[in-house]
Amino acid sequence: MSYPWDRLTANYQQFHALVTKLLLQVAPRARVPSDDAGRSDVGIDVVAETETGERVAYEIKAFAGTMTTSRRRQVRQTLERVAARNPPDKWHLVCAVDPTLRDLQWFHGLRGSFPFLGDWLGASWLDQQLDAHPNVLRSALLDPSADLLASFEREQLEREAALGDSSYGSDLHNGTVHFRGFADRPAGSDLLDRMALVSAVADLLMPAEEGSSPTGELVAEDGTGPSVVAIEGPWGSGKSTLMQLIEKEVIARQQDVLPASVGRWQHWRDEVNKWFRRLRRRNLPVRSAIRFLLSQSRAGANSKHSRWPLLHGTPSPPPASRTVVTVRFNPWAYQTSDQIWAGLSREIVQASRSAQGTAGRDREAYWLRRNAERLDRHHLRRTVSRRLLSPLLRVGVLALIVPVVAQLAKADTHYRWSGHNVNAALLAIGLPLLLLSLGVLHTALRFLLGRAHSFLPGEILDGPVLSGAFAASTSGSDNALRDPYYNARSGYLYLVQHDISDLLETIWSSGRELIVFIDDLDRCSARGTAEVFEAINLFLSGALHSPHRRVEPNAVPCRFVVGLDSAVVAAHLDSAYSDVASTQGRAGHQDPSWGWTYLRKLIQLPVTLPPIAPHSLVAATSSLLGPVAQSPELHTASPAPTAHSAAVVDPPAVNLIPAEAAAPQSELETQVLALETHPVIRDRLQDRLSAQRHLSIREAKRLLTVWQFYLRVLAYKDGTTQALSVEDAMHLITLAEITARWPALQGALTTRVEGETGLAVLTPHTGHDLNWAKALRKTGMDSARHSDACADLRALLATADGPAVADLSQRLF
Repeated sequence: MSYPWDRLTANYQQFHALVTKLLLQVAPRARVPSDDAGRSDVGIDVVAETETGERVAYEIKAFAGTMTTSRRRQVRQTLERVAARNPPDKWHLVCAVDPTLRDLQWFHGLRGSFPFLGDWLGASWLDQQLDAHPNVLRSALLDPSADLLASFEREQLEREAALGDSSYGSDLHNGTVHFRGFADRPAGSDLLDRMALVSAVADLLMPAEEGSSPTGELVAEDGTGPSVVAIEGPWGSGKSTLMQLIEKEVIARQQDVLPASVGRWQHWRDEVNKWFRRLRRRNLPVRSAIRFLLSQSRAGANSKHSRWPLLHGTPSPPPASRTVVTVRFNPWAYQTSDQIWAGLSREIVQASRSAQGTAGRDREAYWLRRNAERLDRHHLRRTVSRRLLSPLLRVGVLALIVPVVAQLAKADTHYRWSGHNVNAALLAIGLPLLLLSLGVLHTALRFLLGRAHSFLPGEILDGPVLSGAFAASTSGSDNALRDPYYNARSGYLYLVQHDISDLLETIWSSGRELIVFIDDLDRCSARGTAEVFEAINLFLSGALHSPHRRVEPNAVPCRFVVGLDSAVVAAHLDSAYSDVASTQGRAGHQDPSWGWTYLRKLIQLPVTLPPIAPHSLVAATSSLLGPVAQSPELHTASPAPTAHSAAVVDPPAVNLIPAEAAAPQSELETQVLALETHPVIRDRLQDRLSAQRHLSIREAKRLLTVWQFYLRVLAYKDGTTQALSVEDAMHLITLAEITARWPALQGALTTRVEGETGLAVLTPHTGHDLNWAKALRKTGMDSARHSDACADLRALLATADGPAVADLSQRLF
């Protein structure tokens, strides 16, 4: 199973002690070298001798996640120290990082300088060894100096204590239920041994060197990798998980692409750059925005010759190597065509913020420049100027007119102020002038120190302006946001031309490539599915083109990774394009319909998910339910007699509750906890899961969730945990499989006919065709649409202990 190495490596001493104990058991004749005491890093933590006399060394590094440039440098420095002292015959690196293809290429490349270099033992190797040596983790948990307080470690200790292992944790009598069912969420790690697919797809998605392959040979103009990769599989087969793993792998590999910091003055340069970045984090000054709008009005919207490079932008030199920007888009959340395009544009805007500028003012300048090209700039400039004026100016003007007229009528009046006589007319003129002066000063301060977002509509500085056809509501919107093309409702193509096209140019010019991950496409409607594929086709066909675009004609500014069920999507495309003759698809390529032809022409790399292999099923079950108990101390108890199984000689039931149980709730949880880790039950679970055709991880989770629920319901109905035996748990696996596999039959199987459930009516007749047909008619399942499901149900009841399963259904329903 997978261990939380990111948390375990947070404390170097604890991680080092845990892995050292593990190596002392794994490696033959292993020991900790005595000359390692008192040294911070000599490059050898554990040394062992093989039967042939070879000296094998292991170096432990508290690395987790990815192998960054700084970590590579540490490994090389360690190897240099080992080579300078007394190099062993083999030197193995042990860390909680599984190497990628590029990591292995770098690691194996070190053998030229260090011939004693051995293997890279990563997180998967550590997981396997800890599963094979559970006592290592057990001893580490009982170490009073250890602080492994993560939930996994606590639950592991409670799980072992609940199984009655007296060698440790004897003071724990009640465990918590580790397994409470599963939600339908993508897994965070590879449970089905598909990392080879992840690494291969990531290789093709990573930006290639300009004009050359990884081997240095020239490639064709279109030989930079596929533009559309389809992750194909039925619902629940793990498409979302695989896409997330691919995205993580691509992002992790960028650590290798980014240049390393070199130079003795690099530290000081970084500090100076941080100081400048802090200054630029402030938002765009309003004075820069006003001057830009003035320059646009004088020179024209398309002029690039301005004194304000911050707002007009300057072309950047082509980067030596490119990185990627990943976007997750779920079209299922949108309904109409306009919403899909607006949603895709918004997701690209959010994901490409780094390409729009590293500081807040740069991003605001970017969007002001883009939006000003299609808005009413004169009206926008008047709006910001009007908002910039201080309210004191308005008050001063009004205060200057009214009092002056009133006081001039009695000009001979004098007021006493600070021992001086002040004429009323002078006072009437002086106070408004003071307000006007304060208003002018306030306006000047606003102009010099104000931020543009305080005086301009916020939408202009935060993304593409959505008005007219794409706005949620145009009532009450600011008149400064008038876009004549949007108000004319020219359709989504204008949004593509003016928003996504500019974003693609910006992303490409900043040294990045866009990868869009589109998931749950097979859940969309037929029209929504067609809209998404039309969008992809526009990206690939070059329709997203602007006259001033700086992207090379043969460049691939974006790629797509699409998760779909091919059969469902092809049916949706057939429905959306029903006016297209289906015979066109079969011409030449024997496609069953035009929808399949569309998919074949658009997708360059179809990646079909393989079925779950038996060894992957074992690993996935262990990851979901925890490791199998090695040697539980069991206590026997007699099961309650049943009507169907009274004549059968049953094996003794197994009571897995510890001798000193506490409250009934804790007693129940301890029972279920022990049952889910019992090796016999685990074998039964894996047998039933392996027997299902086209099994997906979603269906496996569904069966396990139903099974644990039935365990709890049965215990509460019987009012005692003594009935929770291994035999009952095994039969409940069959009942949970019936519920999970055939939901359409549940109404008839749980309905009572003459005092018996439908399942109990069917069970005695699995061996006789005529009686089976009568039982189906009696329970209302003789419809032709249920024929295949009833045939498989009959086979299952015949091979399993049908009477015992039927008896459990009588007790549950």
